[in-house]
Amino acid sequence: MDAPVGQVVHVVREFSADPPAALGLPTRLTATAKAVLGAGLVLATLGVAVLVYQLWAADDPPGLWFQLLFTAFPGLVLAGFWFGYLSSFGDAAKERDVERRWADLRGTARLGHGTVDDRRVRTSDTGGVTAFVLEIVGDGAPFSAQWRSTGEELLQPQVPGVGSPVRVWRTTPDGPLLAEVLDPTVVRP
Repeated sequence: MDAPVGQVVHVVREFSADPPAALGLPTRLTATAKAVLGAGLVLATLGVAVLVYQLWAADDPPGLWFQLLFTAFPGLVLAGFWFGYLSSFGDAAKERDVERRWADLRGTARLGHGTVDDRRVRTSDTGGVTAFVLEIVGDGAPFSAQWRSTGEELLQPQVPGVGSPVRVWRTTPDGPLLAEVLDPTVVRP
């Protein structure tokens, strides 16, 4: 469901005359939080390694199926946690780079216009919108742009529908772009 990093949607009450100051990507873990999480994963891995070793080195093992099950299950769970933890470093680096590029190129951003051609919405268990991707056509080639929650979820009626107008701030052909769409729930005179 993701759009390329750096192709961002802002849901706004009214269109702005100037490009927004920041892309507004969701914040990532701080360096301290990553270090604490990494230390916790190392401790969990060591703890599981000790328990699995004791399971296999026991004088009276409970059975091969039990040993295989309780070796594979914690190993797969830990592998999933490690994969998520390590991949977050790459994602955060890409987002920091695109935020920096937007700050550098914001002054040269050109305004374009388009419309929403399609949309894909992801909701939480409570029905709030946590992310959506808009397929946009108009000035230039069609593209996808994504909105992700930065703490507050949107209501489903706040997601722009197909045919909604879009203002697109483009920097360079391969640079970040920002699509502004109007909040459909705001009453306008």
